[in-house]
Amino acid sequence: MFSNQLLINSMITTRKDILILYSFIVIVVLTIAPSVFAQNAPIFSSLKLERIYASLPRQCLSAQSAPMVCNELVSDKPLYIRKNGRNEISQIGIRLFPEQYTQAFAPEILAFLECTALEMLLFHNNQRAANKLKEYKMNWLYNNSPLGEGLFPSFSASLKAITDSSDFRLFKDSLTYTAQWTHPVYGITKATFPAQYSVISGKDNKELGDELGQILSVFQKPEATGTNNRKENIAGESLSQYNGAVYVKHGKTFLIPEINSDIYYQKSDARIYQPLYSKLYQHETLANLFVRNDMPDKSVMLDITHRKYGYTEQKYHVKLSDFVAFFGDRRFETYVGFELANHPDIKAVVILYNRDFNYVNMLLVDAIENAFFENGSNIKCRMYAFIPSHNIKNLFSNSNIQNTNSKEYEPVIFE
Repeated sequence: MFSNQLLINSMITTRKDILILYSFIVIVVLTIAPSVFAQNAPIFSSLKLERIYASLPRQCLSAQSAPMVCNELVSDKPLYIRKNGRNEISQIGIRLFPEQYTQAFAPEILAFLECTALEMLLFHNNQRAANKLKEYKMNWLYNNSPLGEGLFPSFSASLKAITDSSDFRLFKDSLTYTAQWTHPVYGITKATFPAQYSVISGKDNKELGDELGQILSVFQKPEATGTNNRKENIAGESLSQYNGAVYVKHGKTFLIPEINSDIYYQKSDARIYQPLYSKLYQHETLANLFVRNDMPDKSVMLDITHRKYGYTEQKYHVKLSDFVAFFGDRRFETYVGFELANHPDIKAVVILYNRDFNYVNMLLVDAIENAFFENGSNIKCRMYAFIPSHNIKNLFSNSNIQNTNSKEYEPVIFE
């Protein structure tokens, strides 16, 4: 009798221990598992790509390792999923172009077309696909027929004309791109879309601003190679006399003549013209520092306050020469204008214009006199990024470039 009671008590204790152990395991799993899953879950450079990824057939996700044909979508063009340097999934698409095309055409445009083709295939519905094309302000025609009409019964039909041997052309007018594939058997596929970076990148203003801040805050230009351009012997015939031994090579203008890409030179005793770098001409020297990418490196830093979408700000420090190299390598045109004022500090506007995608990044510069001739000095700037060029109404609220004494200015960006 006594031994049976001990056995029963032992069983009860064992069950309690098991329940306690089970509860402990459940708590550990619920606590740790989400973080483990989060570590393994893919991250994306945009909400658009996250949405597309979630729509992919599960059996096609191995395209993360290598491009693969996803028969559920299209049988003759591989699906690819690519990551950027931050390990984010930054491109998803159906391959429409040979690899060498990335050297001849803007990679962003090719990626946009390949991603759009994938989106349309994922809809499996002409009306939904047509609605998405309308959202992008995009026309996609096959042999002059819109989707669902004539020889264009489904989106995949238009892909027949897109092969590596097709004749591909890309045209741009001021506001629109047209991509056209011509195949000798299957005819012509044509896509027309706005030259608008938010559409082509697939990112909203917040995503674009955050991404730019991440890149600029860590960017460093590659070590200089080749000859030093400061020692160029530019032909005097291409220059106009500016003041005494200082000459100017007139560039292009942006909106008004006072905002330009002029470069200033000084004639040496040996009659060689070299880019101007002189405390006697501080405005002109500062213009050269932004327009050229081969000026003396004094480790001058830009102390940037980035005014971002949603009335938020981000501050970061960027080496001036790195900043110039970053935008120069990305085909931006640089223009500089100055405000004349009754104080020694230098106020300037620096326009970084992306002609390919019709948008502007703008710096409002406030430099202390002589600052950019000293090692480790800071130049304060406010930056406004990804401004559609057609939305710029007035660069300044008080038209005070070179003709007023106003001390403060603020951009009027949107209509």
